[in-house]
Amino acid sequence: MNGLGGWCHVDSPYVAEVMGSAGFDWCCIDMQHGLADRASLVPMVQALELRGCPVLVRVPESCDAAIGHALDAGAHGVIVPMVTSADRAREAASHCHYPPRGVRSFGPLRAKLAAPADSADDRLAPRCYVMIEDRAGLENLSAIAAAPGVSGIFLGPADLGLSLWGDPRRTHDESLLEIGAEVARACQDAGILAGVFAGGASAAADWSRIGFTMIAVDSDSSLLMHASRALVAEARTALAGVVTSTP
Repeated sequence: MNGLGGWCHVDSPYVAEVMGSAGFDWCCIDMQHGLADRASLVPMVQALELRGCPVLVRVPESCDAAIGHALDAGAHGVIVPMVTSADRAREAASHCHYPPRGVRSFGPLRAKLAAPADSADDRLAPRCYVMIEDRAGLENLSAIAAAPGVSGIFLGPADLGLSLWGDPRRTHDESLLEIGAEVARACQDAGILAGVFAGGASAAADWSRIGFTMIAVDSDSSLLMHASRALVAEARTALAGVVTSTP
């Protein structure tokens, strides 16, 4: 999943379709901090697929049920939050694959539409991206990157800033970028992707510069919030210069 990604917080197939039509290389449906649930997931996956946009799902936890549900719904892969050790990374990856490679339960639902129903040999090739979001994850960076079945490390800058400095807003400063460069190098050494939630075009360029190739630019909720606030401010400025005439 290289390239620029969009992030779907809103539990709406139409909003997902709008994101899918924007030209992102992939989009992630966020079931951890977003509004999507089991009922809304399939229609959102369908909406993104309608626009030819590959789908990832950030699952709420690294358990078999959460990962299996996302993959059975047709997601191309999952992003697993709060992975702090190689054991947790290995366990998350095992939930993405059928035996003997993993422990995923067979019942592909929508996923079987993309390949023969007997494809329990991983011909669907789901991707498992694990998130490093705290000090413990950084301390185990190399081991996590080398864990079997891990497709990439996805950095969570806000949670990482919270863990390291007690401040989730330090997502773009130089200290975090230096840490990011270490993550990118570890991913390159392990032959996996380095991903991150950038939160803006300028930040996306900064992360790309230090070696990240899987970059979520921003979310639907942030785009709506910023655009609506900017529009109101622009309209108030325009109206302030209007001279009304009285009859």
